[in-house]
Amino acid sequence: MSMLLLAGKRVAEAVLHALFDENPKPRYLVVPGQEQAEWTIYRAIERLVVQNKDQKYSYDREALIEMFDKAMARPTPKSGQESSDLLSWIWPKGAMSGS
Repeated sequence: MSMLLLAGKRVAEAVLHALFDENPKPRYLVVPGQEQAEWTIYRAIERLVVQNKDQKYSYDREALIEMFDKAMARPTPKSGQESSDLLSWIWPKGAMSGS
């Protein structure tokens, strides 16, 4: 099977999963190989580092690792779940509103 057909098949499988599975993922990563997956994840980490750097509420490495560990321990959220629900593991209800 050609690489183009294989890539199309992988995309189609992800779309079918997203549309019809009882537990669709909130995000899908469809890449042709390990190298592209690594690059994609590395870019997400780079964006996190840039966003965290030199701002009023920057987090140190240990705090970021603790957040990462908490996120990795959580079950995968269902597609369409509210973003406030996704962050409830780090901020208790009312923490952001000052209540």
